[in-house]
Amino acid sequence: MKFFRKIIRTTFTSYFGLILRDLLGVRPSYFYPRLSESVSDLFLWRNDDVWETYFDLFHIAGVISPDFTDDYDVLIMLYDSVGLLINTETVRVRFGDIKLISLHCLLCGHKGFGTFAVFHMVDNDRLFGGLSCIAERGYTSFRRKADHSVLRSYVHGNLPVIGMDQHNHRTRILGLSSIYRKYFYMPQVTFDDCIVFEICLVNPVAKQISLSLELLNVHGEVIERIQHVMMERGSFYFSSIGLNKSVQWVNLFSKVRILRPIIFKHYKSHFDVFHA
Repeated sequence: MKFFRKIIRTTFTSYFGLILRDLLGVRPSYFYPRLSESVSDLFLWRNDDVWETYFDLFHIAGVISPDFTDDYDVLIMLYDSVGLLINTETVRVRFGDIKLISLHCLLCGHKGFGTFAVFHMVDNDRLFGGLSCIAERGYTSFRRKADHSVLRSYVHGNLPVIGMDQHNHRTRILGLSSIYRKYFYMPQVTFDDCIVFEICLVNPVAKQISLSLELLNVHGEVIERIQHVMMERGSFYFSSIGLNKSVQWVNLFSKVRILRPIIFKHYKSHFDVFHA
């Protein structure tokens, strides 16, 4: 019985098994990794006169399996707001160590906002016995340069978005968008308690997508609608600065099953960042 359960589990978690589950509607997956890949979220970076971004990088393989103590390479790939590759850096990690990565040092002078991915180059067969693949969905932290405090605000990764083949280092986006269906997503948070709010999105699917951001008042009426096209590996940014209307909620429409934003809310004494 254990042998047959292993075969069924391996089949249903394989690349083609995940696609079949999606087509049949049987516990569909939001992404389709291959077991030869290292997987990463597409994390947001902000780098300008106001913002600085950091990432906590550690030896994930040793957390998964305490017997795995080898050093290994991590590849960090950085993209601009339209998804063009800026730079690739290789960082060596050791068992038990945590490295604080400053994105400013890797961006080659680029400013504004964009995305980055973190790939742990570990043999999945050795780590998981061929049943899974290593994935980075860790912690990005942000800080405003003018703040007196040296503390940073953290946000966890969202979805596994991009995979890198561990043998040839080719990358591909893992998610698929709907051909016909349009999805609706409302962040479970209100926006009337802060001075300024910002909404950031990254594209988790393998093509450009059109999105619509609706701003709603306390009565649920649309007071403004923003249309945008996000390129593959690209990102989107909206700020309420200059908006002379009170916003209670926001709606997001796209052909992506889950288009979950990173939200910054600014108060008199501090800011907060989170997924919603």
